[in-house]
Amino acid sequence: MMIPSRLRKGCINMPDYRAYIVDRDGYAQKTIAFDCLDDEVAIESAMQLVNGHDVELWTRGRQIIKLDSGDPE
Repeated sequence: MMIPSRLRKGCINMPDYRAYIVDRDGYAQKTIAFDCLDDEVAIESAMQLVNGHDVELWTRGRQIIKLDSGDPE
């Protein structure tokens, strides 16, 4: 039986994060789910996704940050 990687590493309570790729109209076009140890690591991961579009980072019902693409509209 394979044990999920979180359990193998001893990180049972690792939060689930979701990064939403947002279009110019503010609608989520894509969702990327990932696990990180904390908000700081999750923000670093979400920053990698900013490429000409905004990214919103959430964990459960809490918005962590909105990353602006910096592109003029």
